[in-house]
Amino acid sequence: MARSKGIGRAVALIVLTMALVAMVAAPASAGPRVRCVMNGNVVITEGPGGGWDWTVGGTGPCLDFLNGPFDGIITGSGHSATLGLCDGLVVTDLKIKVSLTLANLRNGVTTVTSETWRAPISTFPIATPFFVRGGENGVGTILTRLLLNCPPGGASVATFVFETST
Repeated sequence: MARSKGIGRAVALIVLTMALVAMVAAPASAGPRVRCVMNGNVVITEGPGGGWDWTVGGTGPCLDFLNGPFDGIITGSGHSATLGLCDGLVVTDLKIKVSLTLANLRNGVTTVTSETWRAPISTFPIATPFFVRGGENGVGTILTRLLLNCPPGGASVATFVFETST
């Protein structure tokens, strides 16, 4: 019974995070909005100077209302001071530099943009919400370690759900 409560809470957290991603309005100065759901990996290791080093990579579809659909690829790396339930309670000072490559399936044009995924405070494991460029470009979440395993245990498999301006 206790396990089903934990799973129910995890599902509720994932649904809430995804709802927040869907509700973010585009800023007036932003370019076209792109919504992506990618599968890949998040490798997290203890940093040599303390904290945690993050390496992300994934591929998947991205959509917008006028220009897409796109095949998307992300690669990136970054750091956080803490790692949520794995070394305390929350993730602090998460900053991941990400390269987003979008290949337009309608016209064949490929674009590459650089983004910073940040969260002054977030959660880990299961869902790690973040802002894209401080929130003015979008939001997202990294879904990983659904069985609550802390690195190096568990699988590095992840799903990235995010919205950004191109």
